[in-house]
Amino acid sequence: MRSLKKSLGSLDADAASRLASLAGDITVMLDREVIVRDLAVGSESLSKDSDANSWIGRRWIDTVTVESRPKIEQLLKDATSNGKQPAQWRQVNHPSGAGRSDLPVRYATMPLRPNGTIVALGRELRSLSMMQQRLVESQQAMEREYARVRYAETRYRLLFQVSAEAVLILDAATLRVTEANPAAQRLLGPAAKRVAGRAFTEFFESAGHGAVQRVVDALRATGKSEPATARLAGGKVELRVSGSLFKQEAATYLLIRLAPVDGQPVAEPAQAEGVLKTLVERMPDAFAVTDADCRILTANAAFLDLTQHVTLEQVKGQSIERWLGRSPTEVNLLV
Repeated sequence: MRSLKKSLGSLDADAASRLASLAGDITVMLDREVIVRDLAVGSESLSKDSDANSWIGRRWIDTVTVESRPKIEQLLKDATSNGKQPAQWRQVNHPSGAGRSDLPVRYATMPLRPNGTIVALGRELRSLSMMQQRLVESQQAMEREYARVRYAETRYRLLFQVSAEAVLILDAATLRVTEANPAAQRLLGPAAKRVAGRAFTEFFESAGHGAVQRVVDALRATGKSEPATARLAGGKVELRVSGSLFKQEAATYLLIRLAPVDGQPVAEPAQAEGVLKTLVERMPDAFAVTDADCRILTANAAFLDLTQHVTLEQVKGQSIERWLGRSPTEVNLLV
């Protein structure tokens, strides 16, 4: 305002008090010794949360938490600068009783009279503090979820790499290979050079293209398919081709399993099975192997913990229906 005195005139005490109350949620009057002599609080709930009535007669710096004391000192310096620098808003915290969290308040100070009286105008920041806390909690929850997903991806990638079964992952739209595990690369032999990006049917003789195409078409259409046999290009190995459909984010993929029809192992049995057994036993996900009748053949420690058993013998031979589904129908649908 160009002329505050001309616009407002001489305010009486009541008008000045109301003006101060409107200017801030908390208005504190300090004497030259920086002792709280009077105050006004904008709401009853704020008065209870801040225990403001107990501040009167105490030094203002004693009403805040330890880490806020330097800010109070700076606010007092701002008030005694005689207008040489504009007032700065600074956040301090007032301790609250009964186990409640501290009350954050943003203050600015100014001298009121030549005798050293100072007025501190405060705006409480509880809503902002709550939003900041919720933001921190949300970020922590997201970080925990990202960590969980990363750990799961790492575990299953290890399983993919050490599996004795030959596995390829295809882009369902183009049928081009995106990944192949070491067992698949050994099975495909010389044809496995630069596997990624190649069309899946290229690995087979032309006579088997139709059978392979029927498998992938059925998987893309219904998510399941009967296995088919096809012979590798330039080789004598005949393979059994089967697979399943899965989605990752917005993309759809095919997980194709290859196995020699003559039953010859794909990987070095001793090494691959040993690594796989150790990995499965130590993984935090519950893992169990059953026969065709859904009776447990083996299980890892995580499965025993989940079913509250101590030894494998306690679950071996038991039907998986005992722990999965609310009725045998659900397990049959899963199988």
